[in-house]
Amino acid sequence: MDRSEHSLGTSSKFELLVQSVTDYAIYMLDAQGRVASWNPGARRFKGYEHDEIIGEHFSRFYTQEDQTRESPG
Repeated sequence: MDRSEHSLGTSSKFELLVQSVTDYAIYMLDAQGRVASWNPGARRFKGYEHDEIIGEHFSRFYTQEDQTRESPG
């Protein structure tokens, strides 16, 4: 097995692990602060479906009041 096959297998296993977690919100943001990944725990706690939140900016998680005072609630 070459290095790329090993890496693919490891990342696939990691993705399966993250997707199986329902007691914790696990999500990844890109460099611009947009949601890049979303697990079932994140859906459970935040209330957004995968298709609703992927690509959205993380500021969507905070109220307008929080955003105005630049301090997450």
